[in-house]
Amino acid sequence: AQELFPQDSATLSATAGGTPTGTVTFKLYGPDNPTCSASGADPVYTENDVTLTNGTANTNNTTFSVDQAKSGNYKWLVTYSGDEDHNDATSVCGKEAFTATVDNDTTN
Repeated sequence: AQELFPQDSATLSATAGGTPTGTVTFKLYGPDNPTCSASGADPVYTENDVTLTNGTANTNNTTFSVDQAKSGNYKWLVTYSGDEDHNDATSVCGKEAFTATVDNDTTN
């Protein structure tokens, strides 16, 4: 089965205080926690303290892959730590959703 490494990026902007700096944390929740609930199943993948560069941070996931046996809806939740000019912020669950699709007719 083909393995996919889910990736995400976050771009932060602000109406005042310049371009946000600091870090963001990416959490990827699996089909068993569709609302990214803290009381639900733990994230299947977490990447902490990703530094913003010109307001953008990107994941570098090389450890968690999704294959045909784990297909389903995966949802990212991104948390911004804030800086001296900007408050912290958390994205909506699944704003950038990753979906692994199974094609039973193809063997990769």
